[in-house]
Amino acid sequence: MTAPVDLQVFTHSAQGSRDHQEDRLCIVNDRWRDRKEALFMVFDGHGTSDYAVHACKVLPGLILDSDAFRSGRYSDALADAFLNEDKLLKTDVAEAGTSTSMGMGMAGMTATKTGGTTATVGLVVGSRLYLANVGDSRAIISKSGPSGTRAIRISTDHKPSHTGEHTRLDASSPPAPVIGDRIHVHGHSLNMSRALGDFDYKQPANDASADWVTPAPHISVVEMTNGNEFLVLASDGLWDCFDDGQVMDIITTNKTRGSHIQDIVKVLVEKIAGSPGSDNVTILLVHFKWGEAEAEGEAKNQGVAA
Repeated sequence: MTAPVDLQVFTHSAQGSRDHQEDRLCIVNDRWRDRKEALFMVFDGHGTSDYAVHACKVLPGLILDSDAFRSGRYSDALADAFLNEDKLLKTDVAEAGTSTSMGMGMAGMTATKTGGTTATVGLVVGSRLYLANVGDSRAIISKSGPSGTRAIRISTDHKPSHTGEHTRLDASSPPAPVIGDRIHVHGHSLNMSRALGDFDYKQPANDASADWVTPAPHISVVEMTNGNEFLVLASDGLWDCFDDGQVMDIITTNKTRGSHIQDIVKVLVEKIAGSPGSDNVTILLVHFKWGEAEAEGEAKNQGVAA
C-alpha cells in the first residue's frame, strides 16, 4: 500500500480540575514531505511534570538518531529508546538540581523518585504505523468498512489487575503487593504497571527479582490502508470519560456534519475539562489524507456535538 499523500495534526490540552498540568505532547512531522516519516507522542506525568517534560524533549532523538532506526528496524528503535530514556531519567533524577546534570536545557528540574510518566508513541513510516506505549495513555485508529467506521485500539492499558501484567508482577520475588488496581510500596501506590520513571518501583530500590513497574513498551504494527483515516493518541483524562467507540463516533459524526477537526478536538477536551473533578486531558489527532480532494472544513460547519 502506498503512503498517505498527506497528514494533518490537531491537538488540544486542558488542565481540568487538577492543580498542575502534567500532560505533554510532541510532534515531529517535518520529515513527512521528503521521507514519509512522522512521530507523534503523548505523555501523562504523575507526581511531577518533570518526567513528561524530559521524555518529550529527549525521546524523539533517541528514536530517530538510533542505528536501529537508520537500518529500518523501527520496532527495535522504539523499544531501545524507551529503555534508554528510562536510564537517562534515572541519572537525571539522581543529579537533579545541579547546573550540569540535565543537559539539553533541562537543568534545575525538581524531579523526585516518586514521579514518572506514561508514554504513547506513534511512528509512521510510509503506510506502516508502529505504536509503542507504557502506562494508560491510549491510542486508537479508525477502520472504515461496509458497516461504517469503528475504533481499533492499538495500545495496551498497563494496569496491575490485567491478566498478563498481574502474572508478570506475581513472578517477582517477593510478589508485588497489588491491592485492587494499584501497586503499593513505601507508603504510596501507583495505578499502572509500566511507566518511565517511578524508580521506587524498580530495582535496586526494592528487593524484587524484577522491576515491578517496567519501562519496556508493548509494540504493535499496523499496515494502514485508505480505511484508516484517524489516529488518536490521548491521556487517560479522555478515556476515563469516553470509550474508544464513543470518541471515534464523535469525531466521524461531526466531521460528516461539516465541523472542522480542530473544533471537534477542542470541544471534546473542553467538555471534559469543565466537569467537576476532571483530570488533565490531552488529545493528539492525526488525519491521514489518502488522495481525497476536499479542503478541511469545506462543508458547511454545523457546530460540534460531544
